[in-house]
Amino acid sequence: VGRRIGPGDSVDLGHSSTIYSICAHPTDPNIFSSSGWDCCVNLWDLRSKQPAARVHGPYVCADSIDMSRDQPWQMVTGSRKTTDSLQLWDLRCVTSDGVSTGA
Repeated sequence: VGRRIGPGDSVDLGHSSTIYSICAHPTDPNIFSSSGWDCCVNLWDLRSKQPAARVHGPYVCADSIDMSRDQPWQMVTGSRKTTDSLQLWDLRCVTSDGVSTGA
């Protein structure tokens, strides 16, 4: 289902710091998320060369991101922050520029 990246392909790597967590979507084999120290969660579609959406805020420094099988639009992140360390995100409200109107 995935696509190999070859010479001449341009790909947005999506993160500016260490990536600590990657999570496959439980019902769509083309979708996965990545998160890390740059306080950003990227949602990827294997059919595209850049992130499909971004969530700004979670400071993920361990394997602490998951997506719901029962409600596939929900994602939970665990953050190293001292407040709001667990956050529930509604992926239907997240856009490619990182603006979220929910969660």
